[in-house]
Amino acid sequence: MEPKIARGRPNLSISEAETLARDIFDFEGRATSLPSYQDQNFRIQTLGGLRAVLKISNQEVSAAMLDCQSEVMRMLTEAGLPVPSVMGQTTIQIAGQVHHVRLVSWLEGTPLALANPITPVMERACGARLGRMDTALTDFQHEGAESYSEWDLAHAETTITEHMEGFSAEDRLLIENVLDLYRHFVAPVWKDLPLAVIHNDANDYNILVGPALNGASSVSGLLDFGGVMHTARVCNAAICGASLAPHHADPMDALCEVVRGYHRECPLSEKELEVFFALACTRLAVNVCMSAARYRLEPENDYLIVSVAGAWTCLRKFSEVHPRLAHCRIRDAAGFEAVPGSKNLEVRV
Repeated sequence: MEPKIARGRPNLSISEAETLARDIFDFEGRATSLPSYQDQNFRIQTLGGLRAVLKISNQEVSAAMLDCQSEVMRMLTEAGLPVPSVMGQTTIQIAGQVHHVRLVSWLEGTPLALANPITPVMERACGARLGRMDTALTDFQHEGAESYSEWDLAHAETTITEHMEGFSAEDRLLIENVLDLYRHFVAPVWKDLPLAVIHNDANDYNILVGPALNGASSVSGLLDFGGVMHTARVCNAAICGASLAPHHADPMDALCEVVRGYHRECPLSEKELEVFFALACTRLAVNVCMSAARYRLEPENDYLIVSVAGAWTCLRKFSEVHPRLAHCRIRDAAGFEAVPGSKNLEVRV
């Protein structure tokens, strides 16, 4: 089945992007195409060296969704967090379709995926940054965050089952195992999880790092608020952990470091910790299913599969981890008893 968001992707040339930035936003410069999953993005650099990002949104993205994204970025900026800000916006018609266009500030930094090495300190910093963001957005509500999305883990079972065609028998078994995890650990308690408006896509290409400080690169920013939605708050940290997990020989290490950092800034409940491992696995399964579906439609867009190989490797490793052991390690990372109630056990010799 074709992903819904694939139907309205814009397709402007470099020269058209330069003309658009100049005529609408009075920002004249040379355009360079940037990767995007659903929209079309260009870096515009002026002769004086100023940079900005021209974002032409997918036709399926509503004005309410974009307003929500802009409000989230504004609130986070006011909270002192390094995120882009909207410099200007309008609507245009491309091939008879209405698209929203924004000029967004440029953030300096290197995608975390390209950092070498990615250290535990950096992973904790990622978790802490997301925790600060979620704290800043506490009680924020917006109608634009309520739209249905195949990337919302609330709908993961439907998304996965609709887009898992074409996989080998071995890979389908991995996905089925993830669905079992989701049905057993997540679905029964979803209604009890704290909800919030979250970024929902803090992956290793959207997190930026800056120059090394004290031997380790620092987290310098977070990009791409196109996935902002109202869903279970814990998904924000679980998605980040899932993205960092493929960089580890033991992917559980990444989940634990993200939990340590996040929990310090935005305490996770025991219920959230109980679903964390299953949600991280589920996000990886959604990634490979959605990426495969989109790549069949756009085989020239390698960005769609940039993380797929690592996700499959990680899914294989996670399939060998007992969910209860994973739960214990995650609880320990958050400072809880690894085994609930274990301190009350009487040891007899």
